[in-house]
Amino acid sequence: MRKPAPSVSQIQAAPPGRIYYGDNLVLIIRGNGTRTWTYRYTSPVTHRVTETSIGEFPAFSYAGARKVASQLHLTIAQGQDPVHLKRQERASQITWAEACDAWVAVGQASWSDAQKRNVHLRLNVHGKALATKSVAQIDAALMEVTIKPLMKAFPKQARQTHAVWARVFAYALHKQWRHEPNPAVWKDNMAFAFHGESKLPSKNFAAMNYQEVSAFINRLRQMRCASAACLECVILCASRTSEIRCMAWQEIDWTNKLLTIPAHRMKTRVEHVIPLSDRVLALLQQQKQYSTSDQYVFTGRNAGRPLDEKAIRKVLRHMGERVTVHGFRTSFRTWAAEQTNFDFYAVEMCLSHAVGSAVTRAYLRGNAIEKRREIMTAWAVYCGSAA
Repeated sequence: MRKPAPSVSQIQAAPPGRIYYGDNLVLIIRGNGTRTWTYRYTSPVTHRVTETSIGEFPAFSYAGARKVASQLHLTIAQGQDPVHLKRQERASQITWAEACDAWVAVGQASWSDAQKRNVHLRLNVHGKALATKSVAQIDAALMEVTIKPLMKAFPKQARQTHAVWARVFAYALHKQWRHEPNPAVWKDNMAFAFHGESKLPSKNFAAMNYQEVSAFINRLRQMRCASAACLECVILCASRTSEIRCMAWQEIDWTNKLLTIPAHRMKTRVEHVIPLSDRVLALLQQQKQYSTSDQYVFTGRNAGRPLDEKAIRKVLRHMGERVTVHGFRTSFRTWAAEQTNFDFYAVEMCLSHAVGSAVTRAYLRGNAIEKRREIMTAWAVYCGSAA
């Protein structure tokens, strides 16, 4: 039953609580003195009783609130939920740039510096044309137009960029900022737009035959520069480039001959301990007189910064080799399999690989340091046998 229209003084004098004026119009008075008009209704979508805000008094008078309530009544009679409509309206105002920022804020805590740079490139540079577009309105046609120039020039980068975009749209769907399907999905979607144009090269890294590594190391030692020393350490430790290139002095345990790489610098995000052979220790000792940083072992032209990855690749090009730095991990693994009888698990742990199933790893919790020390020493001796 509708109550008589209240006066302004009656509304102002009302104590904290809820006043029902009939026809689903409610005035909510809070302890801080704010008075808010709301409309209470049963949602035609969820079939649950809910409320939606109309506005605060005195910005909305009783008559103004009653008028809005009548409009909401008509909306509900048409089978639409006012709350859902408000959410859709807010979602339509979320731009691609805002969606990207929100997704980055959620995930960046677990990313490495390199991952952050790559994400910035793919979202803010390659996706610049999308920045001001509503994330709810972007469709597959716009995706195709935006990515096409990059796909023609650098198909591998384009595919990687597209994969990042797809994650942003998945996050937008999760946040209900869009309700249409993910327009950046590749399979049965964008794959049709770029059929035959975007085949990625093999993911296998070009590797040197392990039988040639010793002669290569012998030539490498003639170069006598930080880049060459770093590359030799990478090979002898069977590590990824960044794990050695960004090595800090404090990570080295000279007494126990160990290098402890913290989890945030590992691809697996798990701390990795490497037993250091005598040759690696000698190279690290040598770097003490060449390093220009109190923090990093291997430094380049930029004082206080770790050696740039390009400097290491440049060594390989200078030597006329077409292999990749990462490929030396394959050389090590093949040598261990074909030329030694070392324990399989210990060899895999040298590469910081996850060994076995989840159940196996739950029981296999040691780090097999002494077994791995024997392996790394044997590898170092093999690599230096031609010197």
